[in-house]
Amino acid sequence: MEGHHPKRRKDKYNPYTIYEKDGHYYILFKDGQSVPYTVYKYAYQIEINFSNRVLEECLTRMRSKLPTLESFTNSFKNVGWSHHWAVYEDSKNKERCQLVLALLEKYISGRDINMEVTIEHILPDSESIDNAQIGNLFYLEERLNKRCDNKPLEEKFDIYSESVLQCPQGFVQRYRGKEFNPEIRTKFLAKFLYNNVLGIPDQGIPNEE
Repeated sequence: MEGHHPKRRKDKYNPYTIYEKDGHYYILFKDGQSVPYTVYKYAYQIEINFSNRVLEECLTRMRSKLPTLESFTNSFKNVGWSHHWAVYEDSKNKERCQLVLALLEKYISGRDINMEVTIEHILPDSESIDNAQIGNLFYLEERLNKRCDNKPLEEKFDIYSESVLQCPQGFVQRYRGKEFNPEIRTKFLAKFLYNNVLGIPDQGIPNEE
């Protein structure tokens, strides 16, 4: 399709994997030299020749394995789903989105989603490939999502406000009467996950507003 296409690396070059295990969500980071290799190497050195220098060297090496916010954000921009753009269309993309959206809702609300929900595209993804990105998505009750079909955003706010989910409610509070940019929200969500799920301290990136 014609139009601007964001740069998107193939999965094999994306070092981040979001997955679920035993009801918990994890973000796995892989690079050329694995974290287990570092652990085994320094565990042996600490056991046979412990010193503050060896311990600090191990900690420094482990910290170097953490992704920067910039690299994490660039990879996070690849998360998206759409019926209209082939690069975001397959089931694997949808599953990634479902995991991220469930994780966000659970983290904010403190509870699991126990109702029928579907992925809501805030702005129509048919209009732009940028609207397929995760920043243009959240979970919404299926019955409410059906009512949003083909409506402009201004008319969706009242529907979103009926949701019992935290992400739609928060979106209404933040954006009603304001301009909405999916790309900015994508960056905001990346930072939110980076700080709160990965637990890496803030690096002074601007807020969503």
